[in-house]
Amino acid sequence: PAAAADSVIEAHYVGFNGRTGEQFGSSWDQGTPAMLALPQMVEGFTIGMTGAKPGQRVLIAMPGSQGYDGVPTRPESVQDGDTLVFVVDVVAVSVKDAVGAAEAPQLPVTLGEAEGKPTVTIDTASTPPAELVAVPVIKGAQRAVGADDYVLVKYRMYSWKTGELIDDKFAAPVAGQINQTLEGFKQGIVGQPIGSRVVLVVPPKVGYEKPSQNPPVEAGDTVVYVVDILFGSAVA
Repeated sequence: PAAAADSVIEAHYVGFNGRTGEQFGSSWDQGTPAMLALPQMVEGFTIGMTGAKPGQRVLIAMPGSQGYDGVPTRPESVQDGDTLVFVVDVVAVSVKDAVGAAEAPQLPVTLGEAEGKPTVTIDTASTPPAELVAVPVIKGAQRAVGADDYVLVKYRMYSWKTGELIDDKFAAPVAGQINQTLEGFKQGIVGQPIGSRVVLVVPPKVGYEKPSQNPPVEAGDTVVYVVDILFGSAVA
């Protein structure tokens, strides 16, 4: 997927002052990539990164009027009118929906769709799986989510006992550290590529052995998620 003007990206970059040739910033020197929200970047950087894809190296040169002119937090070595030159290696790009190759796995539940959202039908009379099920039904083509990643996801969550939808975050994606989520959710999402849609069936031993009010889950219930992984970054 290509970055849009409102995307979040993970990238390595180095920036130079085009007037002096002096380097003023580098994620490579810091040893970690940067997580960058394109709407919050200078105009020239946002324009230059729009359309960029994971795995590409992009060269951006911008006039001062689209760079640091009048910006109070700019590097000390940059003056009004200075051209900026960036080299950017794109690591990951956020998506708005799952995008990738469709998979057709065997699942213990039935998937459907209504009003542009995935649905889950559960045979509540059947015995739920005793072990975690984590299966992509759409497999993204970007890098896999790491064990300490900051992630952006949207999901729907169902109760096995009742078959009812009990939590819906499909219209309002949520973000946070994957290692701070429910154990079964964490285990199921780590290792899955960005852009994937993953079905998780989470038994109580890695889920809700105790009751929960938010979301409303009875003690010992198995829960079923359909999760779209919209972004992942190694940057906290």
